[in-house]
Amino acid sequence: MRELVPVLGVKPLSIEETLVAVALGSALTLGSSILAQDLLLKRQKAENTKERVYSPLYDEVSDGIDQLEQGDCPASSQEWDRISSHEHLTYLVSDRNLQSDLRKYYREILNNLTQAISTCTNYYPALVTEDLVARTGIAATNSEVQQMSQAVGWSLHRGKLREHQVAYHSAGYEKLKSSSPQAKAGLTPNFVDYLAFWKEKTRNDPQIVEYRKSLERALLEGRSLRDRVGRKLGVKTTKGS
Repeated sequence: MRELVPVLGVKPLSIEETLVAVALGSALTLGSSILAQDLLLKRQKAENTKERVYSPLYDEVSDGIDQLEQGDCPASSQEWDRISSHEHLTYLVSDRNLQSDLRKYYREILNNLTQAISTCTNYYPALVTEDLVARTGIAATNSEVQQMSQAVGWSLHRGKLREHQVAYHSAGYEKLKSSSPQAKAGLTPNFVDYLAFWKEKTRNDPQIVEYRKSLERALLEGRSLRDRVGRKLGVKTTKGS
């Protein structure tokens, strides 16, 4: 049997050195395994946060912007309520500035807009009723008078109505005009003209000005939040969005 001959220039490891090398190798292997597992958990947490927080919020804020652009306050804060109150998931929003701005948007900015809209819709119908009674001599309890006061008074802050609403209220306005000679003489030629009269009359009223300011702020903050949440999802924003 041939004897093993040490390789020239290579010193054999002692038992102690061999044990140290084995331990070091095991530690490196364990460390790599732990690091890989940690990265996997972080990736899973990030995907979970996208699915449970960012994606629903992005959709809700985007839908809200569509409504704001029509002059209305977003109809729903269901996802934010779920995230912030019901499931208490705001801790998953690691960007503290984003978390704070989301709270401010839902709790303050949209609430201010809602209050501004409510102020207008509560204030103007009575003024429109008073004007219609003076123009027509018809009682405030008349159904067409009530219809017109609501149609105009509830839409002045937005300054517009949808096409089908204009058609519906125009019919009521024509019925009101035909109810008496005084009404025919006192009213504007059509409903659209009457709405335009009130828009011009009230455009600098403090109630309307406050509504416009609240709406502009909500749009500015909403678009900013949509873009910031979108970046968490890898959504590219377009210039001027």
